[in-house]
Amino acid sequence: MEWAGKHVLVTGGAGFIGSHLSAKLLSLGASVTVIDDLSAGYMDRVPKGVNIIEGCITDSALLSNAMQDSDAVFHLAAIASVPLCEANPA
Repeated sequence: MEWAGKHVLVTGGAGFIGSHLSAKLLSLGASVTVIDDLSAGYMDRVPKGVNIIEGCITDSALLSNAMQDSDAVFHLAAIASVPLCEANPA
């Protein structure tokens, strides 16, 4: 896929993988928006030039609004705690 001129949404974009993916997409000419609640990610990891939305992907209105003009979505947001997931698997 040609990324130049595309608008890409990256959930979990302040995490390790999301921030590196965002940087690569920017270098390929994409416009990048990140959604992250910063529960495990860090704002300073997000590359300059990325639009940042601080919020949770469980907020359906926020997510729907962010996806509206997106050509592609990379869903990388996740709970980064195995014990938390085991204690509350639902």
